[in-house]
Amino acid sequence: MWLRLFPPIACWLLVLCLSVASVNAYGQQADLAEQLPSTPAITLRVGVVAYEDFHVEHARFQQWLHQVSASSNPPIRFQLTTGSYSEIAHWMKQGSVDAALVTGGGFAALGALDQDIDKFDYIATLDSQPATGPWAPENRKLAGFHGLYHAVCITHVNSIISSAADFAALAQQGKLRVLLVDRRSASGNIIPRLALQEIGVEIREADVRYLGSHSQVLQELAQHSGAASTTTIGFVWDDASIKVPQLLSELRKVEFPELTQRPIAHDALVMRRDYPYFDELSVIIQRQLSSSANSPFQRLESGKQPYIALGHSAQELGIEAPQLLRKDMRGVGNILVQAYRQRSAVNPFRLALVLSGGGAKCAYQVGAVSEIEGVIAELNARNQTNISIDLVVGTSGGAINAVPVSMKMSADQAGQQKWQEVWLDLDQRKIVLPARGVRINIGIWIALIQVAGLIVLLRVLVRDPARRRIRLAQWVIAVGGIELALVLIPFTPWALLGHNHLLHHLWLWLSLGAQYTAITLLLLGGISFVWNLRFKRQSDAVQKVRRLRTGFLLTVGILGLPLLQIGVMFLGHTTLSSGAGMTQEIYKGFSGLVGDVSGTAVTAGNSAMKLEQLSKKLIDQGLVQRDLVLTATAISKNRNSLPSDLYFYFAADQDQEQPRFGNRGIDMQRHPEQLLKIVLGSSSIYPVFPAHELIDVPNPGDRIELVDGGFAHNAPLEAAVLWGATHVVLIDAAPVQLRDGTNLADGMLRGFGHLFQQSQLSDKRSKDAVMVFTLESRFQPKLCVLDFANVLVKQGIYHGRQDVIGALRHQDNFPPDQLLPPFIVTYGQPRFEEIVAPVKPALLGP
Repeated sequence: MWLRLFPPIACWLLVLCLSVASVNAYGQQADLAEQLPSTPAITLRVGVVAYEDFHVEHARFQQWLHQVSASSNPPIRFQLTTGSYSEIAHWMKQGSVDAALVTGGGFAALGALDQDIDKFDYIATLDSQPATGPWAPENRKLAGFHGLYHAVCITHVNSIISSAADFAALAQQGKLRVLLVDRRSASGNIIPRLALQEIGVEIREADVRYLGSHSQVLQELAQHSGAASTTTIGFVWDDASIKVPQLLSELRKVEFPELTQRPIAHDALVMRRDYPYFDELSVIIQRQLSSSANSPFQRLESGKQPYIALGHSAQELGIEAPQLLRKDMRGVGNILVQAYRQRSAVNPFRLALVLSGGGAKCAYQVGAVSEIEGVIAELNARNQTNISIDLVVGTSGGAINAVPVSMKMSADQAGQQKWQEVWLDLDQRKIVLPARGVRINIGIWIALIQVAGLIVLLRVLVRDPARRRIRLAQWVIAVGGIELALVLIPFTPWALLGHNHLLHHLWLWLSLGAQYTAITLLLLGGISFVWNLRFKRQSDAVQKVRRLRTGFLLTVGILGLPLLQIGVMFLGHTTLSSGAGMTQEIYKGFSGLVGDVSGTAVTAGNSAMKLEQLSKKLIDQGLVQRDLVLTATAISKNRNSLPSDLYFYFAADQDQEQPRFGNRGIDMQRHPEQLLKIVLGSSSIYPVFPAHELIDVPNPGDRIELVDGGFAHNAPLEAAVLWGATHVVLIDAAPVQLRDGTNLADGMLRGFGHLFQQSQLSDKRSKDAVMVFTLESRFQPKLCVLDFANVLVKQGIYHGRQDVIGALRHQDNFPPDQLLPPFIVTYGQPRFEEIVAPVKPALLGP
């Protein structure tokens, strides 16, 4: 009744009820949608091989991936990473990426050469685009998709070569030089070699150079005017001139029909067969390819057959599957050049040099780093790059080398010569200096051994007891005089001892108490001579008693003195040697590099002051030109909150981002006077040498005692990673030696070695974070931690140089006849960027 009386109110109530019902229904639908499981988005990790034209192709590839992502709902989530061929191939094999965009030669090596063809399936080929340069055939310049291209032969415009028919005669005369791109390059190596082989031309490897890029081949050719005694040709892909159009007037194409008859399939998109969404994603990609007329990818009618054929051709040429886990310096250089070229704000490039500990073995690093610097300079000159060592990290003996490298002493021959002379001047007799009591004990014991030996010898040579006693006194005095003369006359025996480090150890041990040995022999010989003259006519019974007493005293001395020495060393001294000798040698070495700050010699009394003055000179005058980290172990500290493993760092550019060391990092810019004390502390092999004390570091009132940094970081990779290194060259002067535990002593060493390795876990984990090139030292003959003798040091420097410049070498712990590339490569983990289209909103039905 009242609704009829008030019709507007009735309409308003009806609308309100319907609105509330609709809202409730929509809310229930939304709640239901939230509760229902949505279809999970597909994630595909894709690796792209970065090569010369990488940035252009990369942009096209990113755009295409975005289109593929948008073609599915929910959108496909692509994770994209870039790297060298070696990196992408390694990640594909390890399962760190699911798909890859690789060159034709790269796919051939990834599959056919490794006999893993079933693991990777061909998806599509990238369009090489119509050619615009003058060297490509006319059909390559037509509009449309170009999945195939050709290799071309190029020479200087003034070259005597008119056609490929001239190659054979020049090759036979040894006058033909060939420039190629890379061993895995289809257009820059594999196809040209097949074509040359087809016309009967054999090229010696000595006449071949690999330059790493097509543009570099063309630049080298442009510099060979044809006036030299040899003629140079190069092989590149048919549109390589677009990168260096300014060189076209200096170059010309050599007609080579056999190259035209061998088309090459362009870059291939491949996917792992065991990828969980392989079938589903393959259908999505093929649907996208067929629906888009402008797609940069198409599937070749012959499928992956061209790539398989290319792999078989490489096998026929003897091109083996690439070594992914080992490289020579040339391979390392190629990876560095590619990484440098693809650097960006998102993907930076920072090269670190990490120098491990090893005492005298670190002489190896001097030669190795010098050669590495030379190779980097050659790479920069050849590739127009600016690669340099950005960060130097050192520990223990490597800390001594890290400072000169951070001063760029290793970057030129003059600096390298100074650096090498510092090492050659090191003398183990001045470095290892036990306490006087220890040296006296050694001297007396050695003197007693010599007396006993002379007694035995004279019993054989002289039958008459009276004459034998006189002869003994005379010989003892003579030996003592000779040894005293050897002590007093400046004499360096290293060259006479040769390269047998055991002889050097023996000489060091004898020289520790040499002067006391001579004095003891002179005293014993003099006393014996006077005694024999005074009691010359004693009875045989008395003489027999004297002989027994002498024998008893010699036996007690020879057997008892070592026991006394053990007690004295373990209970009376804190370390085997004092640190004075090492301090003087370090000061002498660094003052030789930069010039002393005063004319007074360093002594135990002024050593702290002299080290501080020289340290401040290194820092304040800007002599440290590269970022530097020195690791050390705080064996004692007055504040428990201070960590034991410390990173002392110096930033050459104070405006750059600081390292992520936390409370373990101590900025040497705040304590410049402590630099060389830190070097001494890090290189102090405890308990052979004492700890070095730092006062008011890191804060006023603090006191820390530093010892060998190798206790926690013998190969301090973690420091490099925490300071942003993307690529690391690690020179391990003292790699771990395998032990078989055949006896108790070897088993104990094996156990202690395992405990030591457990303390290095943080650095081992860091090795998996970035790309690391490890060069492990080898010495033939052997070199030990304390072998500071110039002939042994010189040999260690020589081995370091040879291992860097050599393509193959023998590796310890491997069979003697097995030769391997010197650098061990650890690839780290890929860094991904996300490519995903926006989520399409779902339409809700009634």
